[in-house]
Amino acid sequence: MKEQELRQETKEMLGIIYRDYLCSKEERVRLIREEKIELEHIEEEKRKKYDPNNIFKKNTRNLEEKEKPNLKECNVIKYKEPLIKKFFHKLKSIFHIK
Repeated sequence: MKEQELRQETKEMLGIIYRDYLCSKEERVRLIREEKIELEHIEEEKRKKYDPNNIFKKNTRNLEEKEKPNLKECNVIKYKEPLIKKFFHKLKSIFHIK
């Protein structure tokens, strides 16, 4: 039989069927414990990432940095007059038209 690519949802369903109906009681308890630990770890990561106090601290730091003037970004842009305008100005100056 060839190996098949299974979607993540299919793998999860097969795991649940195995855990609930096919494995022994000891293995079922172990699998449930491991799943619980993994879920707690994921929730802890979410709490660290989306903690309201930390989110506001990051925003205040960003605002303070934005308020400081950055002299390196203040460059003078040279304006170049288009060639056609130069031509018309030259014609006007030749014919003394204002």
